[in-house]
Formats: sequence, structure tokens, C-alpha cells
Amino acid sequence: MATIKIKGQEYSLRMDVNAMEKIEEEFGDLKEALKAFRGRDRKISMVKSMFRILANSGRKSAGLPEDVTGEEINTCNLADLNMLAEALNKTMEEAMHAETIGGNEADDAAHDEYMEELEQQEKNG
Repeated sequence: MATIKIKGQEYSLRMDVNAMEKIEEEFGDLKEALKAFRGRDRKISMVKSMFRILANSGRKSAGLPEDVTGEEINTCNLADLNMLAEALNKTMEEAMHAETIGGNEADDAAHDEYMEELEQQEKNG
């Protein structure tokens, strides 16, 4: 989960099932929406919508009212929008790649399970 500060207000951005459902409602297909967002042709309206959805999801998770409208970014300049897009992308990437085991991020590295099992047997034997 990423956070971003806009006009002195900090927003926690959260991509969870709630956010995914809202993205599907607004854009149709989740996968296509994320692909479009990461592309070069993303629109400001999409950045504003993604910010609203992910910030409200963060607020809901924290037990706060979902009152982010997207209008909060209206006075952002291009540098601010770039930082916002990076925070949104980071949040989405974490959600798409993070599998948790016991509350910790999973190891996404490739493993040779057969070799690991042989090595374990050698240690035990």
C-alpha cells in the first residue's frame, strides 16, 4: 500500500477486492483497465478515478468515511501527477504480485522443488 500527500493531506492507496470491484464497475474489465492505466495514453480522468477508488478503499480499510472525490488532485501540476501515477502504479503492482503467507510477502522467485526436496533429504539423512 502506497501513500501520497496532496495539499498537506495524506492518502493511503489500497488495491483490494473492494477497489477491484469499483474499477470493474467504472471501466468494465479490471485487466484492461489496469493495462490502459499503465499505458502511455492514460487520461487525466482515469488518474482521477483511480485515485478516488484507491484512496477510498484505503479509507474504508481504516474505518474512515469514503469521501475522496478525485477533485483533490485538481490543483496538481505535472510533477505532482507523475508522483501520483507512480504511487497508484506501486499500489496496483503490489496487489497484483503480492501473495501473502502468514502475513509476509511471498517469495516470487522460481524454485526447483525437486532439487530442494533432494537437498532437504540429504540434510536429514
